[in-house]
Amino acid sequence: MKKLSTLFFLVLSAVLFFPACDDDKTYAELLEEERDMIKDFMNRQGITTISMSQFEGQDSTTLENEYVEFGGEGVYMHVDHAASGTDARFAETNDVILVRFMEVNLATDDTLSTFVNSSYVPDEFRYTKSTNTILGQFIGDGVMQAVYGSSVPAGWLMPLNYLRLSNSSGSDRTRIKLIVSAKNGQSDAINSIYPCYYELTFQFPK
Repeated sequence: MKKLSTLFFLVLSAVLFFPACDDDKTYAELLEEERDMIKDFMNRQGITTISMSQFEGQDSTTLENEYVEFGGEGVYMHVDHAASGTDARFAETNDVILVRFMEVNLATDDTLSTFVNSSYVPDEFRYTKSTNTILGQFIGDGVMQAVYGSSVPAGWLMPLNYLRLSNSSGSDRTRIKLIVSAKNGQSDAINSIYPCYYELTFQFPK
């Protein structure tokens, strides 16, 4: 009788467990949902996309509501302003870059951070570029490092190949908007698979 009771509970557990597993979404399904979130956001905002070759043909600029797509990576950028003063230059390896940002989770439409226009001390990261890789490591006591760890999202780094930065804290600060897929995002986005929308400013320290 004891053996039958044990068998019964094993079978009952299996019946209860496996339907729950069936409700779990596959990784491919989660990625498809993410793509739909990005498309929905773009449609709601009236965003159009251009290719990298077209972007370069426009001297690395974008028109109103126009975003350039970074080669199938699920990262899209709109340039509000690229620094053009006498000190403006492309980032080089070992540069320290200051960044302010607003972050929105596109899965929930929740605004997670709003420091883009704040006098709050900006986050800092050290930029490293080699032939095949671009990396960034947050330094200091910024918000991103405190919440998500030291790695700069890959989607934040892609624009630095195309935009000059200055050390201006005024109107010549480089300003962009980004849509970033989970795989190119911060650690929580990578783990939970959701895209984010960002407004960012970049500059060199004075």
